[in-house]
Amino acid sequence: MIEIELIDEVKIDFDIRPVQNALNDVLTKIGDSTNFSIEFLLVSEDKIQKLNNQYFHKDYPTDVLSFNYQENPELLGSIVVCVEIAQKQANEANIPLEQEITDLTVHGLLHLLDYNHK
Repeated sequence: MIEIELIDEVKIDFDIRPVQNALNDVLTKIGDSTNFSIEFLLVSEDKIQKLNNQYFHKDYPTDVLSFNYQENPELLGSIVVCVEIAQKQANEANIPLEQEITDLTVHGLLHLLDYNHK
């Protein structure tokens, strides 16, 4: 079971429950019964670009970043979602912003669990 600490830096009206449900569904499907928490940050395009540059040496904004905290077994890590990019992608896909943020958060969780694009 995942406990989520929401840090909403852009101050949008956002219901965390669908994200929580989606992340717990992923854990159930992959057979992971570990209890841990994650930090979930909703940030601006400027903020995610700074993080992407600082930690990954890529000086451009992206939709989602994941930071794994291997030294802390109770806090799996942080998932950072850029709301502006998520809104653009949601508009292009003709889906609600909340769904796009949920999808990006699931993507971030999979990275925290060591699933990669390769």
